[in-house]
Amino acid sequence: MHFIAVRKDLQYFQHLHPDYQDATGEFSVNVTFPTDGTYSLFPDFTPGINNPEKAPVTVYHDLNIGDLSKYKAQTVEVDSEAKKTFGEYQITYTFPSNVTKGEDINFSLNIARNGQSMTNLESYLGALGHSVILKENTLDFIHTHAEELSSKGPYIKFATTFPESGNYKIFTHFQHQRKVVTTYYVIKVN
Repeated sequence: MHFIAVRKDLQYFQHLHPDYQDATGEFSVNVTFPTDGTYSLFPDFTPGINNPEKAPVTVYHDLNIGDLSKYKAQTVEVDSEAKKTFGEYQITYTFPSNVTKGEDINFSLNIARNGQSMTNLESYLGALGHSVILKENTLDFIHTHAEELSSKGPYIKFATTFPESGNYKIFTHFQHQRKVVTTYYVIKVN
């Protein structure tokens, strides 16, 4: 099970993996909320019983944390540069020139560390990368895994379809030297 906790303005994001309790049949996870505000919680899982298509299920619940009078939503700015830095990693994002709702698209991340292309990325939860994509305001939810590749980088490739127009924030995880790195990019969908 994946468990996503995100503040409604998309400024704080956590991708967690709950522990399954055999004795109770329940999942549990500790979540830290860094600031006041309204958060959306998304358990994302694939039931095995009566689900021959292996269709994933995503539910959500909104939760108010702290003093909401202290909360001021921040705007989501569409990224204009293809390259971003996260710690010692430089990520170059590649998208089609015009992303339109309802169309299948491919996008990729080119991963470098301290200017050197990464060719030793590690599998993380069965894939070279995971992307959680959330639409601004409505938090429409998309979870996609990297396409299977024989290489270990520097490219991580994804495919998805955006159901509606609007701004989407794409949170992507990859693993290198047993460290999970989280990146993000905001794209406008026409």
